[in-house]
Amino acid sequence: MLVSSPPPSYALAGPTPPPPVYASLGCGETVNVSTILTSDIGPCSSGNGLVIGSSGISLDCNNHTITGTSKTGSLLHGAYQEAAASGKASASSGVYLKGYTGVSVKDCRISAFGTGVYASSSSYDVITGNKATSNTGSGFELYGTSLSILRTNAATSNAQYGFYLASSSDKNTLTGNTAEHNQVGFYLSSSSYDTLGTSASHNIASSNTQDGFYLYNSAHNTLTSNIANGNPNFGFYLGRSSHDALVSNAASFTSNEAIANGNCGFYLNGSSFNNLTSNSVRITWNAASLSATFKIWMGDSIGFYLHASNSNKLTRNMESTATASKTGPPVTVGFGIDGSNGNVLKNNMANGNQDGFDLSNASHNTLISDTANKNSNVGFTLTSSYSNKLTSNTANRNFDGFAVWESASNRYGSNTASNNKEYGYRDLTAGRGTKGTANTYAGDMCSRDSEGSWGGTGQASPYDNLCTP
Repeated sequence: MLVSSPPPSYALAGPTPPPPVYASLGCGETVNVSTILTSDIGPCSSGNGLVIGSSGISLDCNNHTITGTSKTGSLLHGAYQEAAASGKASASSGVYLKGYTGVSVKDCRISAFGTGVYASSSSYDVITGNKATSNTGSGFELYGTSLSILRTNAATSNAQYGFYLASSSDKNTLTGNTAEHNQVGFYLSSSSYDTLGTSASHNIASSNTQDGFYLYNSAHNTLTSNIANGNPNFGFYLGRSSHDALVSNAASFTSNEAIANGNCGFYLNGSSFNNLTSNSVRITWNAASLSATFKIWMGDSIGFYLHASNSNKLTRNMESTATASKTGPPVTVGFGIDGSNGNVLKNNMANGNQDGFDLSNASHNTLISDTANKNSNVGFTLTSSYSNKLTSNTANRNFDGFAVWESASNRYGSNTASNNKEYGYRDLTAGRGTKGTANTYAGDMCSRDSEGSWGGTGQASPYDNLCTP
């Protein structure tokens, strides 16, 4: 029987189980004892490939294939949209596990089913070294399954998700897995306290048709050192998710063409109380093939984007853009804060974009010791934003260092602007703040900016200093 707190391997306690049997099995057979396959299975014209029928057993496919057909491969759950996903089991799975615990599934090669490996209402399972390819639903799904390990699995060219954790699939650990050419690489829906990646073993989501890592209505998850590369929508997306921690993850794009609308490295949408630490976004453009009429619009490409998301902390994150030619478009914004309040950004860096840090309709945010260098437009921009605090930030070699439009009651202190092409500080507001602006400046420094600073729309001269040279 299972002990109440299994060891990290999730193995069964007690007497040593009998050795596995070697067997040649057929489509739909139930596995009741530990088994090593001696031959391929399928094509299976209907139903599941294999069904797990007991707790505490292992299935070692020994690198044999379990293959379905186009008829077996019915969809696992509803459409991609998170609100429509039902989470119901497919009519077919390559390996089907429901209601049993402590099961090991390894080295299976599964294709053409609804789901590759499906585990429901289970716990303490170990799923390792499997490959799920060209299934019509997901490669791997945990549904109401907890405390399980998915390690060194590969999900490729599945019609929906590479790895899907749904319906309170909590406290699972995923390391060393890869998801390529699926719709979404890793999708967590209503699942919490899961661990994706460690500093020693990361997951990779590459070249999926929509997103790399997608969390919806999921809380207290930890994503560490994962890589999202070449996913055209979002590298990492958090929707209605809270108290998640993203640490040392990387989102990168390399493109010869225009990136589609909605591109973000990290996108928080309606998500609060999350921590993003030491993550990076790098986008490399090879502009040789770009059309002369190409135009990138606001929101098309943002490194870190917070929309309607409050009380998050972003610390030591880095966004940078490299172009192979001078005609290549930079990322629109390194860090975009839109309709979001009470966030803290500290020690982050945004280089080589159009804008470094852009706050729009945002209030009560704190930016401290952030850096924006070599952006083609503005290092730090505030538009229709109120009561934000910017302290000890640095803006070098941008067009403008700091710019403010239609914003009031913001506090600037001990910031530095230098070598910007136009203004170190451009404030086009009017009010009772510093130099007739609607905002307060104290101890801000500027040097070698072409036009110094411009303060207050009502000023007789555009060169009233908001800073100390």
